Amino acid sequence: MIVRKTTILLCAFLAAGVTRAQNDTSILMAPVEVVAPAPRQNPIGSPHKQWKSSDLTAIPSRTVGELMQRNGTFIKSYGLGSIATSSLRGGSSSHTAVLWNGLPINNPMLGLSDLSLLPTTMMDQIDLYSGGHSSNWGSGSVAGTINLSNQASFGRQTSLRSQTTVGSFGDFQQQLKLDLGSKKFHSTTNLFYHQAANDFPYTAAAGQEEIRQSNNALDNTGVIQSLYWKPSAKHQLSLHGWYQRTRREIPPQINQTTSLANQFDESIRVLGSHQWRTVSGLTTTKVAWFHDRQTYRDPAIMLSNNNTFDRYLIDLQHEFYLKRGSIQVGTSQSLSRAQSGNYAGPENDYRGALFINYRVRHKRWIWQADLRQAWTANRLIPISPSFAFTLNILDNLGLEGKVSRDYRLPALNDLYWRPGGNPDLLPERGWSEELGVKWLKQWLPWEMEYRITGFNRNIKDWILWSPVENQPFWQSQNLTKVWSRGVEQRLRVAIKQKNWTSTINLGYDWIKSTNQVPIEIPNLDKGEQLWYVPKHQWNATLSMNLAKWHFSYFHQQTGRYAGQNDELPGYNQAHISAGWTHNLFGLQGTLQGHVLNAWDSDIIIVENRPMPGRHYRISYIILFNQSN
Repeated sequence: MIVRKTTILLCAFLAAGVTRAQNDTSILMAPVEVVAPAPRQNPIGSPHKQWKSSDLTAIPSRTVGELMQRNGTFIKSYGLGSIATSSLRGGSSSHTAVLWNGLPINNPMLGLSDLSLLPTTMMDQIDLYSGGHSSNWGSGSVAGTINLSNQASFGRQTSLRSQTTVGSFGDFQQQLKLDLGSKKFHSTTNLFYHQAANDFPYTAAAGQEEIRQSNNALDNTGVIQSLYWKPSAKHQLSLHGWYQRTRREIPPQINQTTSLANQFDESIRVLGSHQWRTVSGLTTTKVAWFHDRQTYRDPAIMLSNNNTFDRYLIDLQHEFYLKRGSIQVGTSQSLSRAQSGNYAGPENDYRGALFINYRVRHKRWIWQADLRQAWTANRLIPISPSFAFTLNILDNLGLEGKVSRDYRLPALNDLYWRPGGNPDLLPERGWSEELGVKWLKQWLPWEMEYRITGFNRNIKDWILWSPVENQPFWQSQNLTKVWSRGVEQRLRVAIKQKNWTSTINLGYDWIKSTNQVPIEIPNLDKGEQLWYVPKHQWNATLSMNLAKWHFSYFHQQTGRYAGQNDELPGYNQAHISAGWTHNLFGLQGTLQGHVLNAWDSDIIIVENRPMPGRHYRISYIILFNQSN
């Protein structure tokens, strides 16, 4: 009944906003001016980093985890070929929402995404939105959002790109991308195959003999097929299919001698969308089905666990164009059905939401207000509002800020895992604020850009697993409150000459994310920094283009941070890349060489999980492009 009443009230509010938008459009006879992208897809008030297809090809990051790490994000990597998750702005791995063409693909059983399984070469564009965006994308978008997208390129053109990569430790990858198009039709076929032994040498402790990592092979295959049809200027339809399967061995930890564990992941994702554009607005409909299967086996302890889930999603939204802005209204509905040997039976997770976004420009200001009402089958989520702005103080000086209420619903394992699941868990929720200054100065041939952003976030009912009194197992509980705050700085200096260009990017993050409620087990004192959240992280990238040559150097320094049992030392890592582009029988060829961990640093990111020393990759890219 509560859900029904709230839904009726919010629908009435949305209808009132729509009616007002329609009335304004009918009264104002001046031409409609669309001044900004859709507010939901491109929110303002917080930093936004975007990589196009050309960027993703030029850098040696093959997975989203590697790409985020090069951007300065702390990535909790369990080793070469193993799981990788993010910690944005001091949040947990479940506080980053991962989207595919605007729809969430986080595992509903775990509440997170393994970034090592998401290949960058399969995408046309990747966007990183820092900060909380629950009012836009719902649960999990607390510390940041990553959107992977495939995009149409209508035109009479045929292109084929082949990229072959070989590297250390039995590394081999092949990727093919075929584009076929006309004025009304476009098809993109993306295939990739990756295998590696990942048997890198490492030293368990100072003074000990070097050993090789064992049981760490990887076999990863996938295909994404995208079809686009534009029957008229008003309509565009698209259909995307993504199939991927990964077999990987689970290596022993440093304090283990052997491991026989292995894991198989299989994903099938199908997404269809329709866009209907008129003079006064744009209606977008998306329907999707996601299926994931995971099998974990460890013959040494006679363990075999099978997990599967299916998720069905519908996302409807309409954007009304105003003279100096837009109003966007819509609804999102999803149903997940999961099965596991550790569940009592199949478990369902229904989530629904209504949302409205309003953006307006006034002189030097752009304002955006968002409101989202979400619910589950048995719980009404508190309304999640946000308010953001940008201000052009001067032509080269800008100010931006945002206040938002964010939340994360418990994952299915938190609720139903046996033993330890807790169906009475509350959502994690809280408020976040941020304020940033951006300065841009151009004086030919130089360009300089500096951004500094301060943020603050308080999340209560933080979910942790801990022992239960008089029980031999741990249980998920709303144990604590976490206060995260920090400062992010980015500096870019570029010089462009007739025959060469050079760019320097510098970044520094100071993040303090502390527990606010003392906990005995796991042992966390009040005011103590969370595990796997470095306070200090620096990064620098130097890139140069000279005629047909390209060179880049990336360096990251991570300060020491607490692991679950011990403090981990800080580390430095550097990557060097060089490339040469040339013509080969009418085709464009690019030869790239990459040296990773160039200074052969000893790196441990996760306790007892070794990382490789200096290693290499060589890639060769062939591009065929023909206009019909």
